[in-house]
Amino acid sequence: MVETVERNLPWNGVPDLSKMSPEEFDAELEKGWQAMLAGDTIPAKQAFDELRKKYML
Repeated sequence: MVETVERNLPWNGVPDLSKMSPEEFDAELEKGWQAMLAGDTIPAKQAFDELRKKYML
């Protein structure tokens, strides 16, 4: 049996790095780093396969 996990990230558009302070940028990097350390990731191939399927690419 294959379990499907829905992965939806809050999306507020593409971050505008020119409007972020260095502290805000560092905080965003830290969020990603902590997610990676916690194992909250999937293989890149799987992620791109899911995107292709979802958006019929």
